[in-house]
Amino acid sequence: MDFTAWPARGSRTDDSALLARALGTWAAPPEGTAVTVSPATPAEPPVRPPHLL
Repeated sequence: MDFTAWPARGSRTDDSALLARALGTWAAPPEGTAVTVSPATPAEPPVRPPHLL
């Protein structure tokens, strides 16, 4: 099972502006943004496009 088993729901599922802001901030956090990672996890974005839940 993976995350595709849970369909998107809620009133903001079609909010493309919110999605664009979230992806933009995730891909290039503003200067001064604290980035924390789990042990053995890289802080760089993945090579494949993200899938938001």
